[in-house]
Amino acid sequence: MKTTIAILIIVGLTGCAILTFDPVEYDRYITLKMTADAAIPECGTDKINNSVIQLSDLIAHQYVSTSNRSGRVQITTATTEMASLISQLQIRYKEGTPSIGYCQEKLKNISSGATTILHTLGQM
Repeated sequence: MKTTIAILIIVGLTGCAILTFDPVEYDRYITLKMTADAAIPECGTDKINNSVIQLSDLIAHQYVSTSNRSGRVQITTATTEMASLISQLQIRYKEGTPSIGYCQEKLKNISSGATTILHTLGQM
């Protein structure tokens, strides 16, 4: 009887841990980071516009996903900040062509933000 109760408790706690860590969410932030990293050499080329649009779509998806989950204040705040960085970059490209340094710095900040979120998610 005690063994059965112990097994049920372990299985129940494992289930709680699975509810906290979302591997799909984690993977999407990896995709966001890798997209930002891959776009850095594209700054100053025609390819960057597609990468900025892709980053914008990725962060919009993550924002909706993250903001609709309770108890995720830190992740939602960080995602909002990343959305702002991507939006600033997108606006600059709509208004003209920003400098290569500006583009690279924004993309590095986006990548760094995604890394921070990944570390936070990994500790949940």
